[in-house]
Amino acid sequence: MMRKMHGMVFMVLFLLYQMGISQSSPVVPGWQGGARSMGLANIYTVTSSGVDGLVGNPAGLTILNGSMISFHGRALITGKADWDDAYYQDMYSNQDISYSSGLKFYPKVMNLAVAFPVQFGSSDREWVGAIGYRNFYDISAKEKTEISLANLTGSGTETTNTQKGLLNYLTLAMAGKLKENVSLGVSMNLPFVKGYKLEEKQVSEDYTDSYKEEWKISGGTFLQVGGLWNATDKLDVGASVVLGHSYKIKNGKWTRVTNDNSTSGTMNTVAKVEMPMNLAVGAYYYLNPSLGLLVEYQTRPWEEVVSSLESGHALRIGVEYQSSLSLRAGFEIDRIPQVDYMMDGVNARTVTVGVGYQTGNLILDGALAYRSAAFDDKINDKVYEYKLQYLYGFVSAKYIFDFQLNL
Repeated sequence: MMRKMHGMVFMVLFLLYQMGISQSSPVVPGWQGGARSMGLANIYTVTSSGVDGLVGNPAGLTILNGSMISFHGRALITGKADWDDAYYQDMYSNQDISYSSGLKFYPKVMNLAVAFPVQFGSSDREWVGAIGYRNFYDISAKEKTEISLANLTGSGTETTNTQKGLLNYLTLAMAGKLKENVSLGVSMNLPFVKGYKLEEKQVSEDYTDSYKEEWKISGGTFLQVGGLWNATDKLDVGASVVLGHSYKIKNGKWTRVTNDNSTSGTMNTVAKVEMPMNLAVGAYYYLNPSLGLLVEYQTRPWEEVVSSLESGHALRIGVEYQSSLSLRAGFEIDRIPQVDYMMDGVNARTVTVGVGYQTGNLILDGALAYRSAAFDDKINDKVYEYKLQYLYGFVSAKYIFDFQLNL
């Protein structure tokens, strides 16, 4: 019998995970910016230069030489989100079981964008505009589980869970220099592809059970405001605010197909998710022209979304060596929207590495991020450990070209 996860529960949890780690489905941190920021534990307030400002700190758009077009993709390489072995041994009464579970390779286009200088008449002020596709709330992942009992013929089962959605955005942004060393930017994020699908398929030697859910989503428009200050020759300070916004998840429908029959129905549940304002503040200190240390702080106001959660913060640190071949590394501690059975908050930890290469007008960046978390939960008066472990890869390509919009 299929366990039949309820999509509404998944979506609300995933939306929460997206906000700061931006925003992690139990999977995806709400990573903002390009692959450069990903290699630095997603410190984006002081690394979103040029076109990356459209998907990071919009004030960073002003760090633009000519116009720039970009592509950014990510892939869930491998991972696991599951209980410890003791849980399954107890579930199957200590029978000799063979068990494996893991998240499968799952690529995703994160954004496509273009940024360009804008000249307003004879104004001396420097302006930059940008437009692009932005993937901000995304829970796409695929998990495969196999269980078999060694002493029971025909007991082997294979279950595949796939989640797709939720929101993709058309993002419009504008940034300008208020002073020579101070920039301000704002982006408007308009959802244009929105929806959620959950698919679960269980296969054994003589039985197949497929279950699907689909939900519609309304709302989701939000503003993001950012600032960047070149405080000294050695210090840059950046800040970004994602303003509060809300979603409605509604009009669900489901289908189930087995060897014996096919059934379907609707779910009239409506869930409204209020996402509070999220603040990020960061700094980049140059030890020398090539080597820099970075730090960033983000708020995690989870209690404002669900009172049973525990609010906290995210702290990110990074180091970057810049040249034609740049090297990066970072570490993050992040309060996620999860509590253990004692109602204590849970932190995730992320380790990242990255590399960048520039040749002529082409800039290439890549990064890897390993994210993990664990917490205890009580089931039938027994305490078991649940672990989250994910490995992500990120790539981005940017190209500089000559263009200016004259108004």
